[in-house]
Amino acid sequence: MTTTLTQISSLRPGTTVSGSRPEALEPAAPGSLSQAVQQAVRWVDDARLRRVAPKDAGPPFDPRTLLGIMTYSYAREIYSSADLEDMLRRDQPFRQLCQNEFPGARIFRQFRRENREVLQSCLFEVLRWVMS
Repeated sequence: MTTTLTQISSLRPGTTVSGSRPEALEPAAPGSLSQAVQQAVRWVDDARLRRVAPKDAGPPFDPRTLLGIMTYSYAREIYSSADLEDMLRRDQPFRQLCQNEFPGARIFRQFRRENREVLQSCLFEVLRWVMS
């Protein structure tokens, strides 16, 4: 399976879908894991996300981007913050998109601590889609 972090990292602040959040992702709606992650992350209200880097840190450090990266990685059974950092370092499209500026293990650990509930919720929705 090819890593699609470029697609996941394209989630921009304020890209929540209007209307009420569905109980779960529609089983047939997303066509891939990355699409399921994008859909789950878009439904998260910005007010629920806690920023762990300065606002001027760049797109890779945006809470919605970090949520997408971590949800995608966890769904692929990559849990270690150091492994997440290593994966980003090796992902050429992601590095180009972010101009070689990407979060390290410390940022991932801090984001997980500050956004545990939101991360669990997104992962639950994605795994529910995977299992259907």
